Amino acid sequence: MKTQSYQFDIAEPPIDLVGAILEAKKRKARIYPVHSNRASELGHPCLRYLYYLRTAWQEKQPPSPELILKFDMGKAIERLVLEDLREAGREEGFEVIEEQRPFEWKEFKITGKIDGKLLRDRTAYPLEIKGFSTHAFERINRLEDMLRSPYAYMRKYPAQIMLYLLLDNKEQGVMILRDKNDARYKQLWVALDYEYAESLLKKAEAVNKAVEAGEPPERMEYEDSVCSYCDFQHICLPEVKREPLPMPNPAEMQELDEMLSRWWELKPLAREFSELDSALKRKLEGKRLAFGSWYIDGKWVETKRYEIPPEVKAQYVVQSKYWRRKIVKIEG
Repeated sequence: MKTQSYQFDIAEPPIDLVGAILEAKKRKARIYPVHSNRASELGHPCLRYLYYLRTAWQEKQPPSPELILKFDMGKAIERLVLEDLREAGREEGFEVIEEQRPFEWKEFKITGKIDGKLLRDRTAYPLEIKGFSTHAFERINRLEDMLRSPYAYMRKYPAQIMLYLLLDNKEQGVMILRDKNDARYKQLWVALDYEYAESLLKKAEAVNKAVEAGEPPERMEYEDSVCSYCDFQHICLPEVKREPLPMPNPAEMQELDEMLSRWWELKPLAREFSELDSALKRKLEGKRLAFGSWYIDGKWVETKRYEIPPEVKAQYVVQSKYWRRKIVKIEG
């Protein structure tokens, strides 16, 4: 059957709507002073990053229009979740209170703003709302899953809800997760862990002392998933610019530049692929399917492993070394 061809497309649209939106977001980009330890940041694994947030906030690059769009999406998800909770609460006997209530703990110079609380039977439970991609959403079933994430932004979320429990003197709270793609919900009810909360207070104290002394803490051991995305890498790693390093010959330099540029371009896609690949492994385990353009098959493979007692294993330890690579893109 022959398909009729239609001419729907306009070669030169009268208004570039996407460009206009991005320009509008670009005009909104701002960097604001930071004078305290933000509850939303204290879970970051690097003390030096937390120090620079307080002392070099003006050195951060303004957020890109694309990042501002992500922030806006997060705020929209928060509004939708709160609306759903209010609607459900009318039938189930709870209500949402104290939305966006600010917190401050002067002793540790910690500030924050909680998304809200759920009030039921005179008990108020601190509430945090987070939106995730489908791949991340499926991986997270406990707060510990966030703490073990290789990505710094994910590790910050448990600290945020834990500090709100501590600041509000509450033993229990809840984090509501929303899948950005298909709108699914998850609830993570969490208990106040005093040991973990104490570690966050010690971190705040260490940052405060460093700020007062004007001396940045020691650099963390380089971690690509943290350091290569850091807003302060141009300050934290100045030796990349200053120290005289050997230069490759012109031909090799051009080849390396092309390879590195492509590597840098593909790097975010590699992370997305890894997340998607892990999600698919969980979804498709033990399944044989055929639908649309896809045929999916597999088989169980039995393997053996040998558990060697530590005292025996220690007799066969061999020293080795490897090159730990570090790649930092220097702008300008």
